[in-house]
Amino acid sequence: YKSEAYSDDNPVGELWVNITKAVSLDFYCNLTNLKITVVDATGNKIPDVKLFLKPDNKTLTTAMNGSAVAHSLLSNINYDLNASRYDEQFNTTTIHPLPAKDWFNVTIVCPTLRLQLNVTDANGDPLDNAVVTVHELMGGLYCEGNTDEGIVSLNCSFGKYTAKVYVEGVKINETQIDLFQNRNVSIYCRYYGLT
Repeated sequence: YKSEAYSDDNPVGELWVNITKAVSLDFYCNLTNLKITVVDATGNKIPDVKLFLKPDNKTLTTAMNGSAVAHSLLSNINYDLNASRYDEQFNTTTIHPLPAKDWFNVTIVCPTLRLQLNVTDANGDPLDNAVVTVHELMGGLYCEGNTDEGIVSLNCSFGKYTAKVYVEGVKINETQIDLFQNRNVSIYCRYYGLT
């Protein structure tokens, strides 16, 4: 007998069987499991990244370990993988063709962007030696720096952040920042430096 396996009407395996008695057989199919891991430039794994896989039109989301898995994909065809955060796309990866093996791993690096913060006091003067921290809203990603003549420049991963300004350990202002491209942001600390 000739046995054939199909996945979504596509042939994925063939097996010739000579039946002479009751028998149990393993039928191996040409399907591949795809593991996608999303990291930042320093290797930190990024959760909650939305991944759209074509031509299967599958949507996946990375877990807390920065990974997502698509099971039983057709091998030997091209796949496009789009990665986004906060509904903003940051990467397109083409796999051509997806190899016929049990597992195929893909790593996507989330881009690093420059965030320059201009910090001023109540009089509009540059606030020197303030500590500025930025925390990614979904958690995990973090940057910190000190102002020099009111300016601090940080390299942060693509995302949304809360920026906080501290002077001598006291928070004097905070704001939210969308960082989907390099940005210059002014933070006016209107209650600091009042006479």
